[in-house]
Amino acid sequence: MSARLVAAAAVTTAAAVGATLVPVHAYAASAAPAGLAALSVELGAPAPDAALERGGAKASFSFTVRNSSDEAVDFRPWLVGESDGASPVRPDQVAFDVSAVNAPETASRLLGEGTGVQGAFFPKGGGAGEAFSVPAGSELSWKVTVGLGEGFPANNGSLKLTAADLNGPVGSTGSVAFKADPAVDAKPLQVWWGNGPEGVIRPGGPARHINVYLRAPGEGGYDKALETRVRLLSPGGGGPRPELGVELYREGSWKPLKAVGEGEWLLPGVPKGFGGGKQESFPLRLTVLDANGLTADTKVTLMAAVSLEGESGPAFAEAEGVVTVGPAAKAPSSLSPSAAVARTAPATTDATDATAPATDASGTAGARAAGSAAAPVSAAGAQADTSAPAATGNLARTGSSSALPLYGGVAAALLAVGAALAFVGIRRRGGARS
Repeated sequence: MSARLVAAAAVTTAAAVGATLVPVHAYAASAAPAGLAALSVELGAPAPDAALERGGAKASFSFTVRNSSDEAVDFRPWLVGESDGASPVRPDQVAFDVSAVNAPETASRLLGEGTGVQGAFFPKGGGAGEAFSVPAGSELSWKVTVGLGEGFPANNGSLKLTAADLNGPVGSTGSVAFKADPAVDAKPLQVWWGNGPEGVIRPGGPARHINVYLRAPGEGGYDKALETRVRLLSPGGGGPRPELGVELYREGSWKPLKAVGEGEWLLPGVPKGFGGGKQESFPLRLTVLDANGLTADTKVTLMAAVSLEGESGPAFAEAEGVVTVGPAAKAPSSLSPSAAVARTAPATTDATDATAPATDASGTAGARAAGSAAAPVSAAGAQADTSAPAATGNLARTGSSSALPLYGGVAAALLAVGAALAFVGIRRRGGARS
């Protein structure tokens, strides 16, 4: 899993508030802030305790917070929703409601966050982010009702809700999970790079091949087409970024890949319904148009980031591929007869490069890098075998529940803007990244 995250600006209904987001595993492992350590949260079993049909009946569970200290403690209830499977989950795909049992009258709101959802509840009539006061040695309780909408992803199998406080972890907490009906074998999308080129790509030098692979191993299919963007990241966190020429092999020829920004290209969409073990491959050919000031051979990273077509949210699956780019080769001061012959020969790619990806004995084509084995690619562009991602690839964050964030240290900012509710977005290597 890549550790580099890019947090988007926090947007409120009345003002912008900056905040820091923490991955769910790090948040859960961190120590509870002073005061919150005295709180413990218990979630009751759902009733009815059965799988939830998409668009069908809802289920409810109790949410109880207890204060073991001898003074009142502020509590801002927060439920983080993670879904297994392949698709991100949107707020309009989940029903969410909270009512007070032994607590002040309550309002609630479900937010889209990262690739999942987060539910907040707060005193009715007050601002979102306003705290409930849990009396010393006492408790507050609520009834939380959840349902799966008709649009809940067909390739996701469950929804898990984990309790916390908006301002940090509490002393102890709990979670509750809802299975989806009909049940599916839910697995995240796999994204990886294969046939990584060996050697250095230089201006005027040989091209190199590298493939991007997508595989949907689980049951069900995506309710929208998949959109994959390839981004060239700056080496060393901000050094010169070379200008690459990127071509895609389709319909018997190499064609320039559509550029959608500086150092960013858009692969052809994968149609709606992709799933059930289907696989897609995108054979790419890379050349260096301009080394842009590179003075030494430098490893640069290509990021393949997958999102649902037309969605404004972050990519839900991504993987990195690494290539080495260098400055133009220096011409020798004097040429031997053999070198002179080589200089007059037509410019070509590496030993295995050709107009089309190399073809193996079975008749399938495979983009091949010098010195590496080819991954068979069919005429449809899918790798012939269905084994696990190649060891040469770098499988990164995939699936809908990976690194779902929790808010950290944002409660004070929320209170400062009164009734405004901060919606803080997170994405890996968003469009603002260079």
